[in-house]
Amino acid sequence: MRTFTAIVLLALALPAQAQMYKCVDARGKTQYSDKPIPGCRTEKTIAAPPPPAPAPAQAPVAKAKPKSAPKPVAKAQTETPPPEQLAARCKTLREEQEWLNSAAGKEVPFHTERVAQVEQALGACR
Repeated sequence: MRTFTAIVLLALALPAQAQMYKCVDARGKTQYSDKPIPGCRTEKTIAAPPPPAPAPAQAPVAKAKPKSAPKPVAKAQTETPPPEQLAARCKTLREEQEWLNSAAGKEVPFHTERVAQVEQALGACR
């Protein structure tokens, strides 16, 4: 049924193609139209692009896995970063935590959620 619908829509779209004209007037302004524009300094006819080839019929897609299936843990999440990288990350998180607890930091949208995220990330530093 989908193939039939696609063919019908393509057949109806074919007559809709029109010849286009590109016109550059005396001021250098470019205009596009489906009719010739009087007073053009430069006029060029633009050929319509060829119609797209019909897409091949696709096989039915298998049903998706249930959403409750556990996702595999990415390799990057299981590896421990080098000590100097971990120390730099911890320092940045502590600075962010201090800033979030300041007056300016409390104005951040979703402040409570961001503080919880920083504290959770700091759990790897202790």
